Amino acid sequence: MKNPPQEGLDKSVLQDLRRKIVAWDYPPDFQLIEESLCSIYGVSRSPIRQALSYLVAEGLVVHLPRKGFRVKQLHLKEIEELYEFRCALETHIVKGLAARGLPQDVYEQLYLTWSSIERKQSLTCSELAQLDEDFHTSLAIAYGNQLLISEINAINERIFVFRELDFKSEGRIEETQIEHLKILERLVARDSLGVENILQRNLFSGLGNVEKGVMHLISKSYL
Repeated sequence: MKNPPQEGLDKSVLQDLRRKIVAWDYPPDFQLIEESLCSIYGVSRSPIRQALSYLVAEGLVVHLPRKGFRVKQLHLKEIEELYEFRCALETHIVKGLAARGLPQDVYEQLYLTWSSIERKQSLTCSELAQLDEDFHTSLAIAYGNQLLISEINAINERIFVFRELDFKSEGRIEETQIEHLKILERLVARDSLGVENILQRNLFSGLGNVEKGVMHLISKSYL
């Protein structure tokens, strides 16, 4: 999952463009004009071009000769493939942690956050998505394979807007809390099969919410 060089990249611009494309604020075939985007974001052409190059690499935008950058139709299959790849990597990580044991400090930090998450009902979907990302990234870091961590980080960047969409689903905070605490419980118990099952339930229930959310946004765009 190789991305373009990050020199000149403004990640806030990139993330906002992702959100607008996923939310159909910029529908398929919408032309993304560099000058207009520079004016909207108050930046030079360099970060805009970098962001657009990233979006081309991610399949959200196409670059056509003499026509510039245009939004590509979002396909659920591409989202599913991202989540399947993520699941394969994270399954390997949690099974490895179940065999080795989860470091106590990592367990305590994650348990403290997710055992009290219901007290943080004022958190935005973006903040919840970040906490969810932090949970899964912490497990990858605890496992310690730098190549896996790099791949997980690359996936996280691409799916952050989908994580936000996931947490718009009713009951998702409580569901995620239960699943995350069970993942920690099974890791402490060194239960490889148990943690694999719970992790995959967590990831694919999230994917289901994302697919429903995307379909809802698509249907709204035709009203």
